[in-house]
Amino acid sequence: MKNIEIGPDRKVNMLDNTKWMGGSVKNIIINSEKGKTLENIEYISDKKYHEFLILRKVQAQYKFSFGVLEGQCIVEYGFPHYFRSHVRNHSFEVSVPKIYFSKDSKSENSRITLLK
Repeated sequence: MKNIEIGPDRKVNMLDNTKWMGGSVKNIIINSEKGKTLENIEYISDKKYHEFLILRKVQAQYKFSFGVLEGQCIVEYGFPHYFRSHVRNHSFEVSVPKIYFSKDSKSENSRITLLK
């Protein structure tokens, strides 16, 4: 996991220690540092926060090997427009914003969208 994006569910009463999110906070991006996992973040690991927060996007990094192509790619999963309108029926999207090919691969880095 590279990072996740969460935000307060404005349709639910927040816990006392999360009310700071209910005002001007629209979303929070939590980055995963090398060697650290996102499960150490209280808002993710403690289930008492799950009903008050909305998971908008997850960004993951994968290694790939496909024929002569090898490298890493970033894949994003989520509801990218949710916090603009707070409409729950937005489409779930998967995209590949970055592909990094290894030095031995004969191709170019590019940006593609897989599903919408």
